Amino acid sequence: MLSFTDEMHKTTNYSLFNYNREKTASSFKSIIDRNQFIYITDGCLMIGTADETFFGNSVVANDCLIYVKKEHRGRGLSKLALNKFIEWAKEVGADSIMIGQSSGVNNEEFASAAISCGFKKLGEVFAR
Repeated sequence: MLSFTDEMHKTTNYSLFNYNREKTASSFKSIIDRNQFIYITDGCLMIGTADETFFGNSVVANDCLIYVKKEHRGRGLSKLALNKFIEWAKEVGADSIMIGQSSGVNNEEFASAAISCGFKKLGEVFAR
């Protein structure tokens, strides 16, 4: 999993941020310990969580990251990962599923995959 985050940090907008590999490994351990969502193939890693909202008891499944390695892009791996995430979210009783894209990589292709999986656009991501 760390090879994905290593590459993601080097090749996306996330290169603007500090990267701590040990902290990333610890975060992965926590996600595993909490039985959250992890989908990994040779070319794709997706991680997600499902938690109650801070303002009520509704459970919302959110993606933490979805990353497809450059040489594997255009093969539908995001769509496969999203469908697995949807299945998992339903299994854990999520009332809502929310995903986003902020890496700056293939925004239109990600939006197309999301829409084809039944998601609708709710807003925008802005950074400064």
